[in-house]
Amino acid sequence: MSETEYHEFHEAEVTRFESSLDGKRITLEAVDVFIDGVNTKCRIEAQNVRKILRDDLAVNHVILEANSSEILVVRGDRSPLFLLVQWEDFQQKVSHTRSYEIWCDDFHITNLGPHVEE
Repeated sequence: MSETEYHEFHEAEVTRFESSLDGKRITLEAVDVFIDGVNTKCRIEAQNVRKILRDDLAVNHVILEANSSEILVVRGDRSPLFLLVQWEDFQQKVSHTRSYEIWCDDFHITNLGPHVEE
């Protein structure tokens, strides 16, 4: 990640959120992430995950919890990596917000290129 890049995740949509089989890596992909003012797709990967709290309760893995989502907060300036995600299931007319605290040795953000609406 370039030091000059500014990542704006607020209101980005989560398209992938999963743990590896061994639970040591978490991958989150999102669209509508703005980097230096450009609408992009991004991936956040947490490596050597030691602990995950979802709403202050320990869990072993993460998953996509609904068919639509919105990232409200990403804070990675200190440990743990913190995510606040609003999940929405339009068919069930249900919405809930979850916090995630991910203790890991390292995480990085990868720009996957411009987001083009399909």
